[in-house]
Amino acid sequence: MRNLLFYGISAVLVLASTAIKNHPQVILKHGPLYDGIQLLIAEEKFHAQLIWNSTHRKIQKVSQEVELTLKDLQSYGQIMEEKLKQLNDLEQYQAFLECYIQYERQIARFNRDLIAKYLVCKKAVNSSLSQLRDEIKSELLYIKDAPLKVQDLKYICNVTDLKRANENDRLTAVRSTMCILSRMGSIKQRQLQATHICLEVLGRIVISDMNLNMEDADIIDGGMGGSYDDNVCLEFRNLKDEFELIYERIVSCVLEENM
Repeated sequence: MRNLLFYGISAVLVLASTAIKNHPQVILKHGPLYDGIQLLIAEEKFHAQLIWNSTHRKIQKVSQEVELTLKDLQSYGQIMEEKLKQLNDLEQYQAFLECYIQYERQIARFNRDLIAKYLVCKKAVNSSLSQLRDEIKSELLYIKDAPLKVQDLKYICNVTDLKRANENDRLTAVRSTMCILSRMGSIKQRQLQATHICLEVLGRIVISDMNLNMEDADIIDGGMGGSYDDNVCLEFRNLKDEFELIYERIVSCVLEENM
């Protein structure tokens, strides 16, 4: 029991003195112990709020990019199918057969790969959106609530008792302080675990670069090991760019044949 009191009081004094040194402008109204604990709670609440702000900002950025990418994919789907149909129909017209034959191999590859890669990319983006909406919902809620959980420790651990604790009331000091330490540590650990899970999900998310520059891609990746070059939507984008280029060349060829 004496050992517990000794270590408890030592922890109290260290925490109180550290918190007060960090805030020399604070006037001690209820003694170094009570005011030090209050400052400690305020600092931890502030840090927990910073973690939430940072995580929420990253989630929002990725969510907006995913939604925009999905919207663009849906819009391009109809355009792509219509252009493919136009190219395939050229084979039926003798006047344009030469244009078709000139790019027949590319058209065959577009028929085989373009729609397939489009569907793979669209599925990946839909999956990413589902992960953001469902998979990390509970983690985000905990990260958001962590600052309030820290604030509530004042009441859970009866910090106000420290106002009335005199120099000889060591048990009150130890009890309140150890309650603060253990619960605050648990909240911090749980918030960091939840944040790590959220960032892992962001690292797995596949996002088309149709609306992203490389700086955006780095923010989304977050240094978590995801490869921008391995993006399945990037494969579709590359093939789409080639398709649009060949389409324009064939249209030019057709126009020349009409002249």
